[in-house]
Amino acid sequence: MSEVEKKEEVVEKKEEVVEKKEESVVAPAETTTEEKKEEAVETAEDSEPNVDFGVRLKLEETKISNNEEDEEVVYDERSRLFRFDTTETPQWKERGIGNVRFLKDKKTGKVRIVMRREKVHKVCLNHFVDPNLSLEPMQGSDRAWTWKCPLDFSDEEFPNGVPELFAIRFGSSETANKFKSTFDQYKAENKEILSK
Repeated sequence: MSEVEKKEEVVEKKEEVVEKKEESVVAPAETTTEEKKEEAVETAEDSEPNVDFGVRLKLEETKISNNEEDEEVVYDERSRLFRFDTTETPQWKERGIGNVRFLKDKKTGKVRIVMRREKVHKVCLNHFVDPNLSLEPMQGSDRAWTWKCPLDFSDEEFPNGVPELFAIRFGSSETANKFKSTFDQYKAENKEILSK
């Protein structure tokens, strides 16, 4: 066999390999776009989703205690609470916005002041209305009061309480004056209860 014949034979074998690759089972046959559309429509019609929206988990209702069940709300007003921060640069920092409430214990008659932040309901003010507390008007505002609390129990980091200097601001001077008179009223009531 001459070299020319060998080269022709090699070329023929290469062409056979290429033809076999095209006919291979692995390579899919070409389909037209119309055939693809028809297949997609048939597939969509044939396969309907089997979706179950039934209840998979049954949750039991639980009662959540906020430790205010044995108390009566005797005052409730929207306000903004601040505390005086002495750590870095001394300044007033907002503690929260919400409703400040005076809660009267149904058994003992003692009154405490509580405030929860809106939306998150986290306690930001919680202390007994001590007879020795005194509200002072905040400088530059007729809608705000300040007072020094010996022990505030709103911070979870300090379960035994921590001394705080608070300021509370209301929407109007009338509301602020009502708060002051209510504060003084329950301060006197607590003094009477403690003296017994």
